[in-house]
Amino acid sequence: MASSSASCSAAWRTSGAYRQYLRPQDPIAGNTVRDIAVGPDGRKWLGTDAGLTMYAEGDPTTSADDAWHTFNVANTAGGLSSNDIRALVVDGNLVWVGMAQVWDAELGTWSGGGVGRLDTRGTQTPTDDTWAPIATFAS
Repeated sequence: MASSSASCSAAWRTSGAYRQYLRPQDPIAGNTVRDIAVGPDGRKWLGTDAGLTMYAEGDPTTSADDAWHTFNVANTAGGLSSNDIRALVVDGNLVWVGMAQVWDAELGTWSGGGVGRLDTRGTQTPTDDTWAPIATFAS
């Protein structure tokens, strides 16, 4: 990881070029990014206030729009218990995701939170990724 971030920051210093991504015009889950992790394959994982976004910049097998994929409570079948992502760690093919609990004012209860684990199976294709079941205090 250190070498990829070092080369990225060196490119920033010498060229001054950067690109800002904002929702809704770009396919990032949310505009508040709380954590970033870079995998061994170069994919960027962005933990936002509205879900987990994966960005595979420079992936020769995808178009520019297809380089993005967002995981959230609705599309992970129990893989994420909250869209409020606070922490990320990439360990080989595994992406560990720390989520915050969310207060539901209407119900007067907390929901979500905990740690999720995504297995990318070593591919850049999100459709073959699998989520481990989340174990929480309540379950």
